[in-house]
Amino acid sequence: MAAHKDKTMTGPVDLDDGKFENIKFNDAQLFYSGGQPPAFVNCAFNGVSFELRGPAHRTLAFLRSMAPAETGMRDVFYGLVPEIKS
Repeated sequence: MAAHKDKTMTGPVDLDDGKFENIKFNDAQLFYSGGQPPAFVNCAFNGVSFELRGPAHRTLAFLRSMAPAETGMRDVFYGLVPEIKS
């Protein structure tokens, strides 16, 4: 796991397999491609964009396809990500 601590990051940042502690993300483009999820501790995000790529993008598209009530899969969707139901 790549560790980043006590700094400011700008521009493109790959999040996969990263640990970010006391990081200020300023005007950064954050990318996640479906690898080991990043860990964030005490970070600040200012003027950032976030993009999912590859497998991560396809997983999000799959979850979105489950979310509409008419699919009959909404309860399954909420079972996978219960923290967004409240």
